[in-house]
Amino acid sequence: MAKTSYISSNGMIIGEMTSGVMRAYGLDALGSVVSTYTGSSVENAYQYKPFGATLAKTGAAADPSFLWNGGSGYRATGLVSSEYFVRTRHYATGIAKWTTVDTFWPSQRAYVYVLVNPISRSDPSGLCYLTAGSTSTPLSGSCPGVGGTDWFGCTNCNLDTGYEWTVICNEDCQSFQNCIEAHEAQHRKDHAVCCYRAFLCRQIAFGIFTNICDELYNEFNNAAAHWSECRALAAGIECELAAFVKNGCNSSSEDHGGACCNALWRQLVYDQYISNTYCDSSLLTSDGPKCCIDVVGNPLVNCIQHTGAGAT
Repeated sequence: MAKTSYISSNGMIIGEMTSGVMRAYGLDALGSVVSTYTGSSVENAYQYKPFGATLAKTGAAADPSFLWNGGSGYRATGLVSSEYFVRTRHYATGIAKWTTVDTFWPSQRAYVYVLVNPISRSDPSGLCYLTAGSTSTPLSGSCPGVGGTDWFGCTNCNLDTGYEWTVICNEDCQSFQNCIEAHEAQHRKDHAVCCYRAFLCRQIAFGIFTNICDELYNEFNNAAAHWSECRALAAGIECELAAFVKNGCNSSSEDHGGACCNALWRQLVYDQYISNTYCDSSLLTSDGPKCCIDVVGNPLVNCIQHTGAGAT
């Protein structure tokens, strides 16, 4: 049987290669495969209902394994009442729900899919929804403390693609979610260079030597933790202060103006406390730790990690 490998770009699956023949995917804004191509010729075209059932197909070529939300890694199973597998659990298009309980329950809804908003949200982890187009897909890497009561967002490097990914787990107002995204966006910015270099390192390494690339990135990630978190806190605080004013919230009363204002206030107080207690202002302008991988992916000899050295 011919082996099929998949092609990704910026965390999205964009095509496949079988026996030397490339088949490209045309993706919509959500990440669903709406067409397949061989060369410049269209093979198939697809339309979907909001919750994933196929509405229409034109073309006689075989379907790829990735269809609705396929760019984000939703794999079609061919099963009834469990049509897609999404990394951690199965999803049923007929009832528009997951078939098993979210492992983050009760922090997350047990079976509900993307808070019943499949037009602009997806859930490539099978755990927490994302807003379409806002982040890369989490294919590798992990974050400690996931599911904790104070956990709202998580960012890490996808070493398979060289891009940072973010998952946001929060059901409060959009203003609060925007500020969580501002926090995580700073993490993506701080780690982007070394993440991509680790990816390049993996491309020129062989077999077990790819572990060296992973270890070098993990060393950078650990060295950058305090520096990057303080910068992310500053970004979040700036957003929270602006959102508090924009939403007409009141800081002088116990009820700050409703659920959204209360959520913003709680997070603002928490972030300011952590920042004032643990963060030195010099961290906000420093270059951070050095990435011990050069611009073409070669490990640097005698490279020492320490906070404050610039990534060159």
